[in-house]
Amino acid sequence: MQLPSEYGWTLVALGGAVMTTMYGGIKVRASPTTRIRTRRVTPIVFSPPPPNTKVNVLTPTLHCVASLCVSQVALARKKFDVKYPTLYAESSHKHAKAFNCVQRAHQQTLEWMAPVMVMTAANGLVFPIAAARCCAVWTVGKILYINGYSSGDPEKRQVGGLISHLGDLPLIIMTFVAGHKLLTA
Repeated sequence: MQLPSEYGWTLVALGGAVMTTMYGGIKVRASPTTRIRTRRVTPIVFSPPPPNTKVNVLTPTLHCVASLCVSQVALARKKFDVKYPTLYAESSHKHAKAFNCVQRAHQQTLEWMAPVMVMTAANGLVFPIAAARCCAVWTVGKILYINGYSSGDPEKRQVGGLISHLGDLPLIIMTFVAGHKLLTA
């Protein structure tokens, strides 16, 4: 399989996009007069991992994490009597803190799931084993995060949050390293 060397810029841009998402809504806009330079595309040859890699196995586990969140929110809605379309319970609701902890665990997981999936897939092309391991660590951390936060005590989310960051932060760094590796190949 051949990839243009510019694919490295895709990985660098992906890492930058994730960093931007992490630190807030920084908007980068090109001027209407910006000119795009073109250059000859030099393909690089690399052998992608076989289709049965650990990266492919981990994608369904992320869906399982999302399903765990959905089921916990559905049970919490029924238990605490919070009707749709209300996303978070009002502070006057007698079970607001307990329900909102479950809902926030779900929302925070969804906020990070897409970037982790994309970074795992992209890094899996260059570092398949490391990407799979990071994704596995993130998944275990998120399960602990969800269970801790859903207990109704927000402090119990911290262990799971720390473990999940032991998975996502290396993915961010690997994205830049993989981009650099492809650019300098």
